[in-house]
Amino acid sequence: MPECLAGPRAGCKRALIKEGKEQCILMARVLSALKAQVDVVVSSPLKRALQTAQFVGTELGYEAKVEISPALGLDADFSDFQQMLAHYAEYEGCWPWGTTPICSSFWDAW
Repeated sequence: MPECLAGPRAGCKRALIKEGKEQCILMARVLSALKAQVDVVVSSPLKRALQTAQFVGTELGYEAKVEISPALGLDADFSDFQQMLAHYAEYEGCWPWGTTPICSSFWDAW
């Protein structure tokens, strides 16, 4: 069953497939061409989000460990997200990576 039909929790432990890894590299190339500043990379605890953050960060030359924040996880709410942003406010180049259903609900709350 496709993950979009099974719900977001179905993909909690699924790794990126080859196509996903290729998309990460392409995204990193675009961000690099835009000279995106990367001071800190923060990820959801979900495996695929963490892998995406690690791939893109590595491609952009980010050498520090990717930080994991429950505020980007499936059980987070908009308040958690706002607190996370406040925590990382000192970084100009903060790149959060989360799961699409969660991020879209945050945009709706914004």
